[in-house]
Amino acid sequence: MPGVKKLFFGLDAKTEKQKQLKTNCINTIGYLFSGIRKQYQEYKNDYKELSEAFVNSLEKLPEEDPQIIAIVEAFISISLGMDFSDFEQIFQKLFSFLAKYISADIGLTLKDADVDEYIPDEKDNKDGVVSVVFNFGVKSKKISVNTFALQLKIVSIEALNEIALNLGESFKNYTGKYLELNKNLLTFAYSRKIRKTAIKSIYTCINACPKDKERKKVFETIINDLLNSLKFDIDAKFFKDMKCIIKYIGKSINLFEEKVDFCGYNRKNFWIFKGCCNCYTKKNNRYILFI
Repeated sequence: MPGVKKLFFGLDAKTEKQKQLKTNCINTIGYLFSGIRKQYQEYKNDYKELSEAFVNSLEKLPEEDPQIIAIVEAFISISLGMDFSDFEQIFQKLFSFLAKYISADIGLTLKDADVDEYIPDEKDNKDGVVSVVFNFGVKSKKISVNTFALQLKIVSIEALNEIALNLGESFKNYTGKYLELNKNLLTFAYSRKIRKTAIKSIYTCINACPKDKERKKVFETIINDLLNSLKFDIDAKFFKDMKCIIKYIGKSINLFEEKVDFCGYNRKNFWIFKGCCNCYTKKNNRYILFI
């Protein structure tokens, strides 16, 4: 740990090679935190010093810097070992950065093009904008997307989900903001990883709630959005997403400890039933989704 800390704080990341070296250093720190998570008190100062330095770096680094992704992923290990009483203020800042990355526009554009119009060049790679020409019969279209923004979006939503699971009940006060972030991504057409993680949010948030009353509030907040996204998946033929939605609704229901009435959850011909009635009991954890 002393060696990688010295390298992290002492290295100026100005050139691409230096940035990559510092990125590798951050990744190593993340691996170390994974290995010492049960020895938090012994390494408490290292946790606090580096996590504060990491979140402060997010304020300064441009979003195309590879260090950002390494920092976001390192926080998964930090959240697994660090006491939340020491981590809470850092997490508040981290949450705002992750929310910004998750909500970012990926700059997708679709324009008419000649088949031979696009030739990859260094400028495209430098700015993170990649364009591809597709031939649609007699017409061609050039599709461009900011790959830096898309990659950071994917990494951030997956990392925030892992961090939320690591924090457990300490994440309870963030469930509302987290669900709002995920609602807009349930039908994100350009990445199944993003859609799948957004679907998982119902389980992640219910898992953070210690009481059935709070669990039911989470369920009520997102269930109609999930059912509407299920209709979207049917229309778009995203069959894997349909399976994922049904799976995580079921896993979420199984977290309830007492009998819960799910009557009335419906939207546009979607209904959830439990066996022969529309209530759930812990004794019978089978569920059926009728469409």
